[in-house]
Amino acid sequence: MVDLHRQVERAEAEYREALAAVVDPDRDGVPIAYMARELGLERKTVYRHLGRSMT
Repeated sequence: MVDLHRQVERAEAEYREALAAVVDPDRDGVPIAYMARELGLERKTVYRHLGRSMT
């Protein structure tokens, strides 16, 4: 069970790193609205995963 938990934590960290890389506004990244739609998430969830505020 502990190993599974560690795998989930690693996968979440990789996801957040990859997400931050593709939505980087300084590098003509993917718009957050598009990313949210493709992932089936709300925009506020994507912002939260990036550690950003929607305002």
